[in-house]
Amino acid sequence: MRWLMVSQDTPRDVLGGTELYVRRLSKALLEREIDVSWTYYSEGDPDLTKEGMQADGIEYYKISGRNEPRTREHVWQVDPLGLNEFRRVLKLAQPDCVHFNGFSRHQSPEHFAAAKEAGATVLMTYHAAGQSCSRWDLLYKGQEVCSGTIDVERCTDCTLQRIGLPAPLRAVLSRVDLSQLAEILPHGAQHPFVRRKGLQDYHRRWQEGMATLDKVVWHTAWVRELLLSNGVLDDRLFHLPLPPPMLFAITDCNEHSARSHRRFVFIGRLIDVKGAHILTEALRLLPPEENVEVLLVGAKGEDKYLERIQKECALDHRVRLVPPAAPHLIPDIMRDSDAIVVPSLCPETGPYTVLEALWTGTPVIGSDRAGIRELIRKWGGGVLFEAGNAPQLARLLSDYDFQSMRRDPTLFRKSWCDAFNTQIDELSQHVQANESRRDEYIC
Repeated sequence: MRWLMVSQDTPRDVLGGTELYVRRLSKALLEREIDVSWTYYSEGDPDLTKEGMQADGIEYYKISGRNEPRTREHVWQVDPLGLNEFRRVLKLAQPDCVHFNGFSRHQSPEHFAAAKEAGATVLMTYHAAGQSCSRWDLLYKGQEVCSGTIDVERCTDCTLQRIGLPAPLRAVLSRVDLSQLAEILPHGAQHPFVRRKGLQDYHRRWQEGMATLDKVVWHTAWVRELLLSNGVLDDRLFHLPLPPPMLFAITDCNEHSARSHRRFVFIGRLIDVKGAHILTEALRLLPPEENVEVLLVGAKGEDKYLERIQKECALDHRVRLVPPAAPHLIPDIMRDSDAIVVPSLCPETGPYTVLEALWTGTPVIGSDRAGIRELIRKWGGGVLFEAGNAPQLARLLSDYDFQSMRRDPTLFRKSWCDAFNTQIDELSQHVQANESRRDEYIC
């Protein structure tokens, strides 16, 4: 059996959860003697580079494309990029399964259809709210968590609120299609008038893409509800726990470097919805003499937000911004901390940071958001606080006995691996059954 992974970014820079997921899932498939290829995208002249088999046992294909101007209309219409090159990949790899990991111009309904025309089973994993939410964070008007149901009027109102339009104007623009009026306006003034039509286009393309897929893979229960509310049929949904982290030796759960202060660690992208600023704000609420250290192991996100975090680090010597760490170094960083802080403001589809902390027996301080809440309530090993509530987080940092929460993760690991292995075997059997039916039809 041959399995083709598709992702937006290079697998060489495994900083995001999506690439980590693809790499770990690929390893699980290789262990089952399934051939794995991986296609990803980069900037440059339109071309396809077959990079061949690498040391990890995966064959890579790089699709390059010119850095075209990114207009809102192209994004809303999910106008496909690199489609001809992707068809060439399909001819070269001849996959039985094509597994997409996003919904975008590089992973569009046309890409899904091309994979299906090649005779493959077509999957997509829902990794992030941006695969369906036009705000990218599922926070209605930046405040309350949204159900994720795509409603053109409500979504238009929400996204126009984000750019600062007053409510009376939003009420009109979200209910009436004024896109034709935009044609007589200067380009810089067109956006509010075309937003509703853009969301209609995106909703139509979303439904088209989801109807093409054989299975949509989800990790946490709230994602399943979101997909159902947007018209994805229940029999097309497939639950797959996150592929387990690489196995490493279990050490004494109470073992950490000799230090007299408490250490808390944030690991993730530096974007506002991941909430690193909530942690720095909580630290500022602690007395200056409080003997505590905060490490922000942050992958670069938005430049403006990065500058904000850098300024906050400069104001308090107890917080340090350090470069992203390679995945194999994360376990030691986690073990050598009192707790891992996951202060996300948005719902999380994994999240890998919580899973990896539980995998090492390290306590978690997580915001009470879907995904995080699901893992902590089911498996224990952590404490929740109200999302965005810096004073509540500060009290936890100061007063909670996290050392007493450390535990041997052996049973957790076994339970997680058993569940994952059961589901990945079922998924591969589904692909194999489709392959057999296809071969019978061809014969």
